[in-house]
Amino acid sequence: LAEHLAPLLDRPFAFFAHCAGALPAYETVLRLAARNLPAPACLVVSGQRAPHDAAHDRMLTLTEPELRAEIEAFVRGRGIEPRPDMVDLGLLVLRRDHAAAAAYRRTEAARVDCPVDVVHWQDDTDVTLADLQGWRHYADPVEFRVIEGGHYAFMDAPHALRKLLTRRL
Repeated sequence: LAEHLAPLLDRPFAFFAHCAGALPAYETVLRLAARNLPAPACLVVSGQRAPHDAAHDRMLTLTEPELRAEIEAFVRGRGIEPRPDMVDLGLLVLRRDHAAAAAYRRTEAARVDCPVDVVHWQDDTDVTLADLQGWRHYADPVEFRVIEGGHYAFMDAPHALRKLLTRRL
């Protein structure tokens, strides 16, 4: 990914990544540095434990019926009645996402050369503010923000998140 981003790094940029997406975003920042490419103005991670704690995610332990129920509840929470074919597609994507997250290993922190903003969603029952504290070892500065909403509230692009995403650019 870092090589493909290189032509686009001639202006200020930041990375935002939610849940397991925070892991490849973090690794991309490391790879940019390894290739002497520009660093982002910041890395904003949301709803994801630090890389060395990543394997402790509750979602990684769910059975297929439990994952299906999670997808259906998520879709209904957005005001849509889930279609079985779309739930199947979501399940396929989640299984691959979870396989990648479960295989990911980082035993010690490698610091990134940019600030890290860590978002905790106030009503997130899966990832607590305490669960996110491991990010302190990955950059300087690391700042924590609590934003109203549940684990998937980022999808509504709340004002507090938009403000956070643009403040360093």
